[in-house]
Amino acid sequence: LVISHYQCKQRDIHRFEKISNIIKQFKLSCSKLAASFQSMEVRNSNFAAFIDIFTSNTYVMVVMSDP
Repeated sequence: LVISHYQCKQRDIHRFEKISNIIKQFKLSCSKLAASFQSMEVRNSNFAAFIDIFTSNTYVMVVMSDP
């Protein structure tokens, strides 16, 4: 997990590790079902998150607050 920038002090100092673990578990669930994962986009009024293929065995995730 590479963090390029963050701005405000958050209450949960483990939030990046938690997000990483959630994504890893989701990918594991997809592989157990023999489903291929391509990309994902999640948006609400507070943030937008994008996950997409970066290389053949790597994904990239971008999270933006106040999109």
